[in-house]
Amino acid sequence: MVQVRIPPSFEKLLGTSVETFDDLLSFMLPESANLFMSKMETLVEQISQHDRFITGLQVGNKVKCLINELNMEAGKGTEIICATEMYELEEKLVESNSQLIIEKLQAQEAQSKRENELLQQQYKEQTRFLAMLSHELRSPLIGVGSLINVIKRNHK
Repeated sequence: MVQVRIPPSFEKLLGTSVETFDDLLSFMLPESANLFMSKMETLVEQISQHDRFITGLQVGNKVKCLINELNMEAGKGTEIICATEMYELEEKLVESNSQLIIEKLQAQEAQSKRENELLQQQYKEQTRFLAMLSHELRSPLIGVGSLINVIKRNHK
């Protein structure tokens, strides 16, 4: 005998408790109910640990698409399949998109920091070069300026 355990979050989404397997199937779109049954059979026959898939549920006048994960547990002579994860697909997509945006912003921030450090290093090197150039040019130019003054005084 196969029993299905449903998480409270799923019942909260439906707005009612799900007592039997038929109650669960009654909320599913026909193609989703067929898929759910097929996944359950595969899970029991192959004794695999878990399976993920998307189903559509009729909730009031809306259709909600959920990501489902079925897990099989060994009970007292019975197999229990737990629908442990039922996420609204939109929430999962928003979360994934948010994570991508955060990662992109972090990468841009890291790139900006690297560029800022490079610019600061270049600025320091340029300032040091100009200071050395200024010193190297000032001494000879002072000498040239003094010679010009001497020449001007001698030609008067």
